[in-house]
Amino acid sequence: MNHALKHSVIAVTAAVCLVPFTALHADSDSHEKDPGQTPFTGSCVATGVPSEILTPNCSVAVPAGKRLVVKFVSAQMYFNSGRLGLLAIDYLTNGTAGRQLYNPVDAGVLLGGIQNSVVSSPADLSADPGTSVKIWFFATNGSTVPFGGSGYAWVTGYLTKP
Repeated sequence: MNHALKHSVIAVTAAVCLVPFTALHADSDSHEKDPGQTPFTGSCVATGVPSEILTPNCSVAVPAGKRLVVKFVSAQMYFNSGRLGLLAIDYLTNGTAGRQLYNPVDAGVLLGGIQNSVVSSPADLSADPGTSVKIWFFATNGSTVPFGGSGYAWVTGYLTKP
């Protein structure tokens, strides 16, 4: 089985060293089997995530004339101690809206009491040409308590003709 390193991120924010995050993905060689599939990795960052979220925190654009097939989703989320993150992804497939929810793994508390949550999951969704894959970051213990959080998300898959 051919595994390819998909991404590794090291970030330093406010004197807190974030743990490197790596995902291995078994379907990474799909473009080698079908030359009509172009590998794609999109990412987005959200900082200062508000307590009441009315719009997505960030998004990944799908190029015009191409369909995005997402095969893997990963994210890191940072909130005040005790608040695990939750990841939601919105997309359009053939004009119909869809949403996938991803529960995180508790990756521990970092310096300064910052809670680290990680998502690393296979996915099976596609997004229409010229649309956006919208990323939402939520805290698990209520949306009425103000907090400042941040999230980093990656969608990995391939582009193909519609």
